[in-house]
Amino acid sequence: MSISTYTVDSTKIVKYTKVDFGKPTFIQDTVRLTQYDKTLPILAVSLYVDGEAYALPATADLSIRWGKRDRTFSYNPALGCNSDRTVAYFEITEQMSSIDGLINPIIELVISS
Repeated sequence: MSISTYTVDSTKIVKYTKVDFGKPTFIQDTVRLTQYDKTLPILAVSLYVDGEAYALPATADLSIRWGKRDRTFSYNPALGCNSDRTVAYFEITEQMSSIDGLINPIIELVISS
């Protein structure tokens, strides 16, 4: 399954951040969510490798892994990407917004051959 083009609904709130797959220890932009907020925004993640914009290959899959206090995860696939394939979109779910404090989610990229 590969990622298709996605257009964010104009009624949705969008939170922007970025990830650099070449620098996993690089501190990313902070996204602030309100605990138990029912608006459930869309997370738009600009993709980079070593500081350069990264376009997802056609065979790529992308997911977000969001740690919870009970040491389990909320694991969700990307909704899709922009037409240039350099921005991925993820839905923030109620499970994700129920957690208080700082969370360091993982963007997981899998490229099939």
